[in-house]
Amino acid sequence: MNYLRLIIPRIAKDESRDTLNKLKLKGDKDVLDYLIQSGYRKNDIIRELEKYYGIKYIDISNIDITNEVLGGFDLDYLEKNVVLPYEIDKTNKICNVVIGDTTNQELIRDMQSVCSRLGYNAIFNFSFQFEIIDKIKDIKSIAVVSDIDEVFDTQSWVNDVLNKGIKLKASDIHIERIEDSIQVRYRVDGILVNRKKFKYSERNLSSIVVRLKIISDMDITEKRRPQDGRIDNYKYGTKTYDMRVSSVGTIYGEKIVIKIIEKDDAILGFRQLGYSKENEIKIRKMLKNKNGIVYIGGATGSGKTTSLYSMIDILNTEDKNIYTIEDPVEKTIQNINQIQINKLAGVDYANTLRSLLRQDPDVIVVGEVRDLETAELSSRASLTGHLVLCTVHANNAIDCISRLIDIGVAPYIMSAGTLGFLSQRLVRVLCDKCKQRVTKLEPHEKAWIDEVNKKYDKGVNGNRDYADGEFYRAVGCKECHGGYKGRVALVEILEATENIKHAISRSLGIDEIMKIALDEGFRTLELDGLDKASKGMTTIDELIIQVS
Repeated sequence: MNYLRLIIPRIAKDESRDTLNKLKLKGDKDVLDYLIQSGYRKNDIIRELEKYYGIKYIDISNIDITNEVLGGFDLDYLEKNVVLPYEIDKTNKICNVVIGDTTNQELIRDMQSVCSRLGYNAIFNFSFQFEIIDKIKDIKSIAVVSDIDEVFDTQSWVNDVLNKGIKLKASDIHIERIEDSIQVRYRVDGILVNRKKFKYSERNLSSIVVRLKIISDMDITEKRRPQDGRIDNYKYGTKTYDMRVSSVGTIYGEKIVIKIIEKDDAILGFRQLGYSKENEIKIRKMLKNKNGIVYIGGATGSGKTTSLYSMIDILNTEDKNIYTIEDPVEKTIQNINQIQINKLAGVDYANTLRSLLRQDPDVIVVGEVRDLETAELSSRASLTGHLVLCTVHANNAIDCISRLIDIGVAPYIMSAGTLGFLSQRLVRVLCDKCKQRVTKLEPHEKAWIDEVNKKYDKGVNGNRDYADGEFYRAVGCKECHGGYKGRVALVEILEATENIKHAISRSLGIDEIMKIALDEGFRTLELDGLDKASKGMTTIDELIIQVS
């Protein structure tokens, strides 16, 4: 409905079209607000519109629209076209619909066709466009189904949730029971977004969990014990996905978390992940060694497995026999012997690693070093002609040293075979469409930059002062999620130079090792982050959250 064409001549007779057009009123809400502020009553405007179109205005803000009404319609389509069915008269076979543009005959015919397939005649009324869009957003945030169980299709509901996760490029889907409702949340770029609540009957709530457990090969009779499952080769569009599924009992019922992995997705190179040219050179140098060990540190969700796969991809040549020990195997790679940990079957890191030493390996990848036996076996393998890559739960590269010593690894063993320590964090990337140049830093941002400058000023070769850098702020637009789109890795690599090895073998403290590393040009996570922020890739707030 073109309100700039319709409302101006019929309602605001004393206002010229040019005058209102110059105000750059973008939508019907702007026009309506302007007219009301100018002294016109909303009821008078509605009455004129009803006369003009010969149809009735419906205030849909307080109408409870059930899923029985919406069952045959796509909400995204309704939102895009600003049209909404709001009531069904089963006796007279009528579906009442509100539309924002009553002149759109093509849309009216499409809606009539859909209603006809559902067995109803479409009767059209009108609402303001912003009212329809607001109502659809409310429906999307809290979906309500009628008490008739027959209208609920469990398989379709589950598929819709999985498909939306893929469309959003979510890494994880959270499906959690909250009293008499199910809440769905999607983790996009590390943040849980798009929360929706679905209020169903008890029968439907139970059927959702059962369906998810069946397709992921879990025990549907076990409701209290945590379980893990998989959905392999899930098709969406032209792509195939694998999904890791986990269930755990809560006070309201079982919660399901689904991790989405694109099966056909190519393994990313180091520069795509966010490695600087200098860091890529360092890691490639380490991977050229035929023996030795590289430790990769980082918390859960820091992207260390993705980096590990990038390293495997470089090493994956026909002349190498490569084994991985993983829990779980996240992505299958051709020509690689991947082993899934299964503690119930007696397949753990230590005994598998011991067996692999008799399999003539060139490269061994240990998914996680969490105990002394696994750590010592990995270290000794690196000293007997094997290249070993291990992940460790550690806050940063130097903290890997502390973590291994805490496990019980002797300093002299660690120093002998180690090639280097790597650590990383993931930060959200600013959306190029809407990011905004910062003219003045917030006090807390400036304080953090000053602290980092002070912390690493002495002994850092060529370190720049970031206080006067060019930084940007997240804004938000339809192309992104709150001003961010995608993530990039902050990376630090500590090469095991002779000085570093000597410091480890002498059991020097972490502060002393850090001083030696900085003197040799070590670039920390904070400094790598400031480099990226000053280039407009991320924000200072993201750095404060991730590396402080």
